[in-house]
Amino acid sequence: FGSGSSREHAPQALMRWGIKAIVGESFGEIFFGNSLILGIPCLVLREAEIVQLQNITTEDHNAEIAINLENRMLSVDEVSFPVRIPEPVRESFITGRWDALGELLHAPEATRKVHDRLPYINGFCG
Repeated sequence: FGSGSSREHAPQALMRWGIKAIVGESFGEIFFGNSLILGIPCLVLREAEIVQLQNITTEDHNAEIAINLENRMLSVDEVSFPVRIPEPVRESFITGRWDALGELLHAPEATRKVHDRLPYINGFCG
């Protein structure tokens, strides 16, 4: 994307444009994390597979890409590719637990208990 693409604005702009997932050869850690926070999976394919995917979608602009995170597969037309995604990230998308803020808001009592135990919040006192 160019300079500054690791900031939260890059994946946020993609999300607002309607992008549901991102496919690439690799992803920077900050961009990957910011995409995860927004619920956008970043899927890794090999270069040859990306070229093949690009060729298919160039030939057919209406080709629909389907992603199955449970099976770790990306399909378009009659072609399927195995995608790589870290297991904890894949699991968080499958279970819907990628939304850290939602997790905190869903369990206010548990969140408060952890909050109350944190020494850096409570002045490092007994």
